Amino acid sequence: MKKIAVVSILCVCSVLTFISCSSTKVDTDTSDQYGTEVTPVSPSSAPAGTSKDEAGKTQITVPQQGNAFTRFFTGSQKDIEMDKTKIFQLTVVNTLKQEDAAVIYNVKSEKAGFSAWYQTNWYHLLFDTATRRGLAAASLQYMSDFEQKKLDRKDKKSYKAYGEYPVTLRWGTIPGMESGYADTNIQFGYEFNKNSPYFTVTVWQVANEAYKDNSSDVPTSSTLHFYMTKVQVTQMAEMLSDEKIMEALKPYMQNAEEDKNPQTDAY
Repeated sequence: MKKIAVVSILCVCSVLTFISCSSTKVDTDTSDQYGTEVTPVSPSSAPAGTSKDEAGKTQITVPQQGNAFTRFFTGSQKDIEMDKTKIFQLTVVNTLKQEDAAVIYNVKSEKAGFSAWYQTNWYHLLFDTATRRGLAAASLQYMSDFEQKKLDRKDKKSYKAYGEYPVTLRWGTIPGMESGYADTNIQFGYEFNKNSPYFTVTVWQVANEAYKDNSSDVPTSSTLHFYMTKVQVTQMAEMLSDEKIMEALKPYMQNAEEDKNPQTDAY
């Protein structure tokens, strides 16, 4: 038992060390100067939603990569990583820090979203069709408000200016080892930080369903505040569009069809 405990501690320490090295503090060059222009996501590339009827026609099969140990720690049997991007988080001392984020598709729930480190845990935010559509619409409205100088620095409720939508939240200290999950709401809006506006994603603290069924000793999630520049929110909306999701899933759909119709030898 002591050997297992030591291995677990070393794994956690290695992950935390990697996270601290990969994140970077906010650079003033990456913030948006109020009034600059960035081409928004066009309506044709905005998420239109993938219905479960469409997704249900073809089985999605995630290949088993690596050995059982690595799959356990990476969670590769649950999510398909479609792309990578950058996102800012609000630290405990109210400063912004840039982190890597993975755009993912969750096979079991048939939802897409992103995964990112937030303070002490990996958080997976999974969106249904309505939420992906909401993000696309919110990003376009933010671009318009930004360019027309309609963003209000004094608005205390601007963090939810672009609507509230459902989200599935999963989290844990190591990817694939989730200690919490919940279905709750996500809010899209904007906030100013050091005179620069950012598109924001907010998920308030929520009760852990795993704690309720006694499978976790973590009672609640953390309150999440993610920030994005104009470029980042444009990329996120595009990466979560139907076109990008179908493109990412195509190889797995083909593999599933091939498994259903194996080549046979005619005698």
